[in-house]
Amino acid sequence: MLLSGICIAENEDIEARNSIRVSYGRSPGVDKAETSWGETLLRGDSDARLEIWGVRQWKGKNRVEGMLGGGFFLVEHNGVFYAGDELEISAMGLLLQCGIGVDDGDISFGLGPYVGLGFGDATAGDSGGDGFYALVGVKGSVFVSLIDPVELGLEFGGEMFAFDGSFIVANRYEGSGLRVAVVLGFKF
Repeated sequence: MLLSGICIAENEDIEARNSIRVSYGRSPGVDKAETSWGETLLRGDSDARLEIWGVRQWKGKNRVEGMLGGGFFLVEHNGVFYAGDELEISAMGLLLQCGIGVDDGDISFGLGPYVGLGFGDATAGDSGGDGFYALVGVKGSVFVSLIDPVELGLEFGGEMFAFDGSFIVANRYEGSGLRVAVVLGFKF
């Protein structure tokens, strides 16, 4: 993919640009825990994630564009065991995204998958521990150019995550659901 991006950038019919994007939004809550006695369902709460991305886009004369981006995330997931104990997972890590879109100058639309890997900690009642965090999802986006070089966007899609570690309460926590975020971008 990177090699094809380099080849695309050398074509004079292709316009390449970079941007930095900062997004803040909702992530799915924790809805399942794997324990030594089996799976336990949780009530997932609405959670938050902050992302900072570097994005490279290539746009052809036909307004179709390709995108490759990478960045950093901070996330917090919450859940409540049906017995009443609250669970909180805080994690950070790296993200990678690719996608395609259509750019009409002032408005652009995009669609693509993303993956993230990181680490964090979980706390449930008086117990807790560190672990490995992974997420995968697909999102669509709409961006509007405000004043050059600033753009404002909305991202929406579906996401799954898992948090693995050795804890007293559970060995793995999972969640899936809707991902929605507001994005502020700076093109250069």
